[in-house]
Amino acid sequence: LVQYSQLGAFGVLDAAGCKALFFQSSMSYVRCALLFYFCTVVVAVSGVHLELNPRTLQNRKTGENFAVQCKIKDATQADVLGYPKWFHAMPTGADQPIPSTGRVGVKQIDPFTSNLLFTKAERSDEGTYKCIAQTTAGNVLAQSIDLKLYEKIQFFDTPTTQHPRDGSDAVIVCHVKADPPASILWFRNDQLITEESERKYKLLNGNSELLIPTFSVERDNGIYRCEAIQEETGDFQSLEITVEAYVKPEITFISPSTEVFEKSQAHLLCTATGTPRPEISWLKGGHRIASDKKYEINSQSGEMVINDVDSEDAGIYTCQAENSVESTTETVNLNVFLMPKVVPMSNVEVKKGDNMELLCKFSGGKPMSVVWKHKDMIFEEPVDGFESNLPERYAVHAEEDSLTLHVFQLELNDSGLFECVATNKAGSNSASLNVSVIYSPVITKSNDGIVRAVNGQEVTLFCEASAVPPPTWTWLSSSGSELFTDETKYFVNTSVNQLSSSLKVVMSDIQDYGRYACKADNGVGETALHSIDVVQIRK
Repeated sequence: LVQYSQLGAFGVLDAAGCKALFFQSSMSYVRCALLFYFCTVVVAVSGVHLELNPRTLQNRKTGENFAVQCKIKDATQADVLGYPKWFHAMPTGADQPIPSTGRVGVKQIDPFTSNLLFTKAERSDEGTYKCIAQTTAGNVLAQSIDLKLYEKIQFFDTPTTQHPRDGSDAVIVCHVKADPPASILWFRNDQLITEESERKYKLLNGNSELLIPTFSVERDNGIYRCEAIQEETGDFQSLEITVEAYVKPEITFISPSTEVFEKSQAHLLCTATGTPRPEISWLKGGHRIASDKKYEINSQSGEMVINDVDSEDAGIYTCQAENSVESTTETVNLNVFLMPKVVPMSNVEVKKGDNMELLCKFSGGKPMSVVWKHKDMIFEEPVDGFESNLPERYAVHAEEDSLTLHVFQLELNDSGLFECVATNKAGSNSASLNVSVIYSPVITKSNDGIVRAVNGQEVTLFCEASAVPPPTWTWLSSSGSELFTDETKYFVNTSVNQLSSSLKVVMSDIQDYGRYACKADNGVGETALHSIDVVQIRK
């Protein structure tokens, strides 16, 4: 008679043989050995016994959930001391009791039944599990079960879409984790792939890699199937792998070298094939062009629109087609035909009778037509071999970037607007200046004859002149002194355009009579001087 350390009871073994367990009497501390069968033998007393269900746990998969029920059979509650308890047999040391909670735990169903529960079983759970119960008669009932797990087939590091490179040897992978190990087979179009096929496949690393020599998109793209079989367990898994080769980019079209007008839009197009679809980018001078208001770039269609083209946009542009395989480039030359530009000119003043040269400087795309315009006249350089039809006083001389208009012995009708107009196929532009033909004043109108007056009378003297620029007026008395408005005797008034002036005199004594003079001066040539005599009429 011995006591089991966890049950605190005594028992008698009615058979010999499987395993020795040690028990200790709580009263006498006498140690002795007691042999139990922990196989499929039920230790029974008076018909009471343990029953496990299921009876075997062979070939269970890791990661699965399952349970083992331990039930006391043919007993009443008075026959047993507590519900059945579960232990995990250790290779060394004491067996470990299974707690009621945890990933591996025990759940009591009723006084006669305990379930051993496995949640997401792991390889470390393998081993022998014992169910122990005690009867009121002092007997220990025991039953054991062996748990053997196998690792179910798992695919890892195996993309379901794989992209070898077209034209190169391709290695398609199917990595399988399983215990016991699984055999791997390859299929395409439900046909088993072997190394003896005409395609000269190679199976590497335990068939986990399929080598396809010199991969061809047309011949080898498609769906392949990898099958893994555990012969010992019968477990079977398959995985479909889509194989689509990556193809290096090839530029199929690029806009030819082209010419566009300044201020217009330039459209450049570049298309390419490849897998994955290439991204198109544009470069100039080795620098990638970013899409903005100036440059509108569609990386998918390959079109670049250059807005408001100017001279800086001319040059060589590079189209780059790039995918994960590599990149390729082509170039196109863009010429910009410039609109005419005429350098602004300043107004000029020239003396009547002098000679004048007007210089017009211009730039822009050639050929270009450049002319001078004045009123209804057009001045241009004569065509080689033809005589000039210009008036005698005019001549035109052209240089590469300028046109000079010569005007000899300027006349008054040469005054006014002169315009230089440059025209090419991109458009036209012009600049203008105003020519003022200046001359000294000429008195054109004054009081008629002699002015007669009496004392107390107001006399108004006036002069009108023609002059460019308008003159400054001065009135002189008979003594030669300059007269100014004094608000009593003399009143001087000059017109807004300064082309006329008047002097009002209040006649009061003999000194007020005599010769007055108007003087007009504009700084050009001689001063104009005109005399007016005022005589007294005696009553």
